[in-house]
Parts: sequence; structure tokens; C-alpha cells
Amino acid sequence: SCFAIHARPTGGVAVNRVLEARIGGDPRRDQQGGFGVYDLAGLPRLASAKLIGEYPIARVEFEDPELPVQVALTAFTPFVPLDADASGIPATVLRYSVTNPGDVPASVTIAGSLSHIAGEQKNFRDLVRAWFVGGARQTVSWRDDGEFRGLDFGVDLDPGDKAYGTMSLMTRAERVTKKPEWVRSFTGVGAELFWRDFAAD
Repeated sequence: SCFAIHARPTGGVAVNRVLEARIGGDPRRDQQGGFGVYDLAGLPRLASAKLIGEYPIARVEFEDPELPVQVALTAFTPFVPLDADASGIPATVLRYSVTNPGDVPASVTIAGSLSHIAGEQKNFRDLVRAWFVGGARQTVSWRDDGEFRGLDFGVDLDPGDKAYGTMSLMTRAERVTKKPEWVRSFTGVGAELFWRDFAAD
């Protein structure tokens, strides 16, 4: 799961970054076997980030001297004082704001990628089946209700199953393209193919 930015100044070269600060330290020291496939360690991050926490809102200001624009994230979950039901809605709002401090126009794309792990452990006890087949069959569908559009994630399990779960990745943006899923692989090639596609245009 990650968000990423593609920024190309007019007449210039595009800069592509995962919207988070660089992974620091020595992976041989930080994690016994290096970084796992899902850490996406080979993708370029931004140089630094500053967190401003003002509950219930968090703001992250990113910095990178190579990025031709400035980008920040405002994130929050529902919070309604004295209303536990409204405050307990399982949702997170992520608002990325991009400003161009330069004189040259820049085209910008922000991509969101979300891992849907419901059902992943369904065949965990059967190692061979889990390795070659994976968990329960997951589903992805496009939804556009006029105000919001994006992807709905499901899983072919009974709603009463402990491994059942659904979620959505939605936006109000009008110009949206979609890639319903990455190429599944144990070697992380899906991330590389996604990144090549994203970085190209």
C-alpha cells in the first residue's frame, strides 16, 4: 500500500516518488533478512517529511529538492465528540495538496495503491496451497456514483467468516484512471511493473 506522485514540469523531466520519507538505516541491521517485498524498498521516496500532529488531524509536509512541486498530506479519521457511532466509522480521509512554487507549469498525478488482505490467510495452514494458490479469491470492481469514484475490494467468503472483509479506495477527482490489481508474484515484480507504468506518463 502506498501513494505516489508523478510531477513533470513543462519541457522538463518527470520526477516520481512514493509519498513518504526515505527508508533509513542499514536494512541488514534494521531487519534480519532485509526489507520484505511488501515494504517496496526499491521505489524512490522523498528526501524528508515533517509530521504536525494536532489531534484529530495529522499533517505531513514532504520535502525533496528534485521534486518540482511542493506536496503535503492532511489526514484524519471521523471524530464527532460525544458520538461514538460517528467517530467509529472505519474510514480515513487523505487529502494531498500540491502547489507549484516555480514559474514553469507542471503536470501532476497522484496514485493510490491499496493492499486488500482479507482472505489472505485462508489457506495458511496448507503451505503448498497458500504458496501457489493464495488465500480466498479476492475481487475488485470499479464504482462511480457521480460524486465519488474508485475501487471496491471484496472477497469470496461468507460475511460471517473471520477472514471476510471489504474496503474501498475512493476519490472525488474527476480525471481518474485505474489499474484494478498489480501482477501477483512472490518476487515483487508487480511493484516494478506498476512503477514503470506510473513513471512513464
